[in-house]
Amino acid sequence: MKDKTDFLWGMYQEHTTQGRHHEVQRATVTNFIIIVAGGVLAFVANGGVARDKWVLAVFLIVIGLFGALFSAKQYERFRFHVVVAGKYRKELERLLDNSLTGIREAGLSKHKSEFSSSIVKLRLHYFWIALHLLIMSLGVTLLIMTLRK
Repeated sequence: MKDKTDFLWGMYQEHTTQGRHHEVQRATVTNFIIIVAGGVLAFVANGGVARDKWVLAVFLIVIGLFGALFSAKQYERFRFHVVVAGKYRKELERLLDNSLTGIREAGLSKHKSEFSSSIVKLRLHYFWIALHLLIMSLGVTLLIMTLRK
């Protein structure tokens, strides 16, 4: 029995670690994209919007789209590892006569009572994706402005 619980615990830890890894990757790439986009916008603002800056606008569109897709993919991988880790956790709880299930459910119940259901239901990954789509929309706006010059 100890070998089985050790295996389950190890696999649980592996999947939670991998889930965290995907979240860190998402944050790192997002930070990089924000810095690059800020630099591009500062460069355009310093020299003024001109027709020859359309390439920078397209670049913003591309990195914004890439960021949104990358963020969505990282969320998908994160969710995979969370779901698998949850399966290992449930099996561990079953082996321990479900004595830990009540603790988690009590914590979840308290959490839901402290926050409105609309906030609890709001998925954080939408904010990550929206941030990248905002960068993309800045690129679209800049492209339109440059083509009108």
